[in-house]
Amino acid sequence: MDIVISHMAALQVIRQPYFTRRLASAELCPTDIPDRLPSASELSEARATFGQLDGIEGELGLLVSDKRGAHACDGVRPHVLSSRLPAGSLVQVAPGVRCASPLLLPLLMAPKLSEEEMLMLLSELMGLFSVANGVRKGLVQRDRPMASPEAFGYFLSAMGRPMWSAKLERLVGMAPARAASPPEAQLYLRASGKFARGGYGISSASLNDPIELAELGGDAPTARIRKPDLLVSATGKGAAAGVRGACLDYMGAEWHSSALAIKNDALRRNELLAAGYVPFEIFSEQFDSIDYMDDLMANVRDVAGLPRRRMTRARAASERAAREELWARLRAVDMQAWTSRDDLR
Repeated sequence: MDIVISHMAALQVIRQPYFTRRLASAELCPTDIPDRLPSASELSEARATFGQLDGIEGELGLLVSDKRGAHACDGVRPHVLSSRLPAGSLVQVAPGVRCASPLLLPLLMAPKLSEEEMLMLLSELMGLFSVANGVRKGLVQRDRPMASPEAFGYFLSAMGRPMWSAKLERLVGMAPARAASPPEAQLYLRASGKFARGGYGISSASLNDPIELAELGGDAPTARIRKPDLLVSATGKGAAAGVRGACLDYMGAEWHSSALAIKNDALRRNELLAAGYVPFEIFSEQFDSIDYMDDLMANVRDVAGLPRRRMTRARAASERAAREELWARLRAVDMQAWTSRDDLR
């Protein structure tokens, strides 16, 4: 028995809590692809060996190296991949059962996902969250990302830069690393994107970067680490005015509505202000308003000392339309519904 799980079935496996432990040994996993789909008895054996196969929603995507081996198999969607794969392409999840790794999966999915969907997929793989259907809040947190921009660069070079690698490399450069939720990823994509593509042109924006602050009110000076959702370090006039940076946090209702969370948020704001950082906060209603976002991001840029822009009415209207389109496309990405989309199998 030898099967290699791919496409949406692989993403469902990657999202499981146990996967991180398996990922640690990915470099040692064999990378050869079977030349045929499993027989009915082999598939039954695989389900007995790896019970999680029964929890995969929809058809089971499997890789084969030869299209002649992609015979009809009930409940299975074959995908032909004849490329030679480098180390780290596959992950052993059970005896005789391997899965596309977080480095390989985006390359396989590139022809099927829109650009915004690819950016959100990369945000999850390079982030600190995984979508988890049926779990409260729909997310689970991870201690560390499963992939990084540098790892993707090495991987694509090792593969010999196959088809879709240029697109993937470009999107990896645009996608955020260390996002802790989809709204954080969307915030970064909107803040850092180029003006003509619907962004606010803040190329220095970063997510969840730790900054050391002094805890207020203690008997002795105590350092405290805070990680703003979005951090824009001050430069130019902002730095000259004594501002160290602008911080922008997305206030998700599930995380910030309790009495304890409200208290902790106030303490964090005070620490940031005392250290020279200007905190901004945004809720979902404002996040959904282009007018509010335009004014908010203009203030973030001013605080950080980024240059003010002058433009013609025609250009302003064009960029406004681009911001509306980008947000509509990002908002339409439903990462939880991917597993039920037949076209992604």
